[in-house]
Amino acid sequence: MAAVAAFEAGYGSRAAARRLGLPVRSVNSLYDRWVLHGKMALVARDRKSVYSWEFKRSIVARFLAGESARQLAAEFNFSSSDLVYSWVRVWRLAGDEGLRPKKRGRKPKTLIASLDQEGGARVVDAALIEENTRLKAQVAYLKKLRDLRDQGQG
Repeated sequence: MAAVAAFEAGYGSRAAARRLGLPVRSVNSLYDRWVLHGKMALVARDRKSVYSWEFKRSIVARFLAGESARQLAAEFNFSSSDLVYSWVRVWRLAGDEGLRPKKRGRKPKTLIASLDQEGGARVVDAALIEENTRLKAQVAYLKKLRDLRDQGQG
């Protein structure tokens, strides 16, 4: 709140950071949001927004055509202009496919697809594979134990 008060008093982000003894990077980030939203920069949003691939692609195209990230963020009410920069960075690294939505969360553990000899897909339960591996190790251990016991008697 003190930083926002300093901004309203005419201080820039560096001057406000120096005045308050805060890191410049943090205050600069708040300053960018304050320029976009005013005092509402201090209010947390309820939930994270999800944007379509087409929307992200249009924002990237407009940025590459010369519009500033701050203008785009103000027009579409983004939390900060960093969102535009991150989409542009992803687009430059991975192209249009990088902007497509990705599945979130852990991959399902129960099913693993493998190919059988005819080339068709066969579904194998991962739990069975784990149990088989554990039982093989147990059998090998017991065989070794039996061999050691037999050597002691013979």
